[in-house]
Amino acid sequence: MGTFWHADHIYRHEPAVIASFLLTVMAALNLFRAFVLLNLKPCFRARHSLLWFAQQIKAGVFAEGPSP
Repeated sequence: MGTFWHADHIYRHEPAVIASFLLTVMAALNLFRAFVLLNLKPCFRARHSLLWFAQQIKAGVFAEGPSP
């Protein structure tokens, strides 16, 4: 799962930076999973994978573009 979240490389090698990066990635993953598992109906959730939901959220974010 870390590969899809691009958590495979840390750009700073100081212990505090590594810890904060990993905590941020874990918080994002927990929020995403809580949204999918607690907000969506089971019949809709069963039709799609977590990766599909992540791609849909990403597409929605990038479709909006910068605000004027």
